[in-house]
Amino acid sequence: MMEKIRSKNGGAEGFTFLTNHAFVLIHITRNPRATLREIARKTKLTERTVYKIVGDLERAGYIVKQRCGRRNSYSVNEHVLLGHRLFGSLTVAQLADALGSLAAAPQGR
Repeated sequence: MMEKIRSKNGGAEGFTFLTNHAFVLIHITRNPRATLREIARKTKLTERTVYKIVGDLERAGYIVKQRCGRRNSYSVNEHVLLGHRLFGSLTVAQLADALGSLAAAPQGR
């Protein structure tokens, strides 16, 4: 089995492999009824930043917001393509699902 190696960056501020938009999208995929405050806490972003990112994702058509009583719930638009020729016909939902599955995988995998 191959040993896992941490990047030289090692979680330092300034650079992560995925963007904050990706972190928010993955969290919404896993927890569609999460509040902006819950998303902010889990992603270690400010509520204001999460609010802006959710707006970006909604305007781009990646997520859909539905009002449920006093709360919002979000769903990933499963048919939206990533929008870059490198990814071909890969959808946002497929990417978020794959990244979420990797993050949730047991350490021995």
